Amino acid sequence: MISRSVIGTNGKRTGFLSLVGDRPLELKDLQKIPANSAMSVALRLNPSETLERFVGTMGQLEPRAVREIEEMFKEIDSELNGFSIKKDLLPALGETWTAHATLDGGSFLTGWVFTVQVKDKAVVQRAVQQIVAAGAREEEREQQRGRSKPLRKLVVGEEQVYQLTIPDDDAPIAPAWCLRDDEFVFTLFPQAMRSYLKRPTKTRSLGMLPEVKRLFEPQRSPSFVQYTDARELFQWVYPLAQVGFNMLSSEMQRGGIDVDMSIFPTAGSIEQHLGPAVTAWYFQEDGIYVDVRQSVPGIGTSNLMWVQTMMSFMLQRRFYQQEMEIPLPVEEAVPRR
Repeated sequence: MISRSVIGTNGKRTGFLSLVGDRPLELKDLQKIPANSAMSVALRLNPSETLERFVGTMGQLEPRAVREIEEMFKEIDSELNGFSIKKDLLPALGETWTAHATLDGGSFLTGWVFTVQVKDKAVVQRAVQQIVAAGAREEEREQQRGRSKPLRKLVVGEEQVYQLTIPDDDAPIAPAWCLRDDEFVFTLFPQAMRSYLKRPTKTRSLGMLPEVKRLFEPQRSPSFVQYTDARELFQWVYPLAQVGFNMLSSEMQRGGIDVDMSIFPTAGSIEQHLGPAVTAWYFQEDGIYVDVRQSVPGIGTSNLMWVQTMMSFMLQRRFYQQEMEIPLPVEEAVPRR
């Protein structure tokens, strides 16, 4: 199934539509994304220009936002001993940004790997050193409180990796980052970092897949590409959807609505129809052209987020009722005649 749409811009793009860069991607930009990615995204953007456009757009929506953003950067620069994020770090970064998740790295929940191209490694190395120094200062404060070291150094192959432990219940991640010769890598958990760094150099890349390769033409290449292995996404989402549907039907039955759990379709009846889903955005002078190719409509990131949100809402509601000891509504018995 192929769907195409156009967003007319009447010339130069403005607002949030201007955040993605004008330069298109190249197939070599997808080289480090493995072909077995469950989901992946690649785009082109200039970090300095994107930040400037974002701040300008936010200023049009809320003038106070510009001042708050500037104050935030001043605080960060102060923590980094005068190293400027806007003036020093952003110009040292490239325009190719990627994100992908693989099954061996943790799949959709914990296996995300984010990369950005590096133009000036020396400058980015200074930023990493300042971050480590700030972490060392925080480490001293944590040790005074009797806590363990939050920042750890790991060695994976020939690469040095930093991993941060956040002693907070509201931050259920353990981020890790690594500066390589041509890229900066960030992951939500160190396991995904190890999987990425240990990947063989000759591993098949995303750009080799026919579904992705056909997007790149001599006179037309996308600036944004999203690839989803719909079957793997479905295998991960289906159990959650089952549990969510059961919880929803239970709530409806308490309200007097009879819902049969057995009407939920089997996994096999759906999975046999699924194939890869690819979305490409082409930025041209007269507008933005969006090309979507998928086997079944609606199989994508939005559905995954919907299932997670629904289950989170149900669980939080149950927890709140238990904590507050609020009895669930019970149908009154109807006397027989």
